[in-house]
Amino acid sequence: MSTPTRFLHCKMEKSLPIPEHRPFTLALEDFIKGYQNQALLAAINQAYEDQPDPDEQERLAKMRAQQRKLVEGEW
Repeated sequence: MSTPTRFLHCKMEKSLPIPEHRPFTLALEDFIKGYQNQALLAAINQAYEDQPDPDEQERLAKMRAQQRKLVEGEW
């Protein structure tokens, strides 16, 4: 164990009764969670990045028109 690590571990032993490997484990778990979150965000962004094609735009317009007819007069 290096001197800075030993010093940090001694300080932690006084305040936190945890095993020597635990801070590394916690840091690694935090890193992995962050990486997974970034990958998930990238996948979500990619899924929403594309615009509807002309067929889909036409279908959406028809759906909006149908919805307008259904709720007409309810307000």
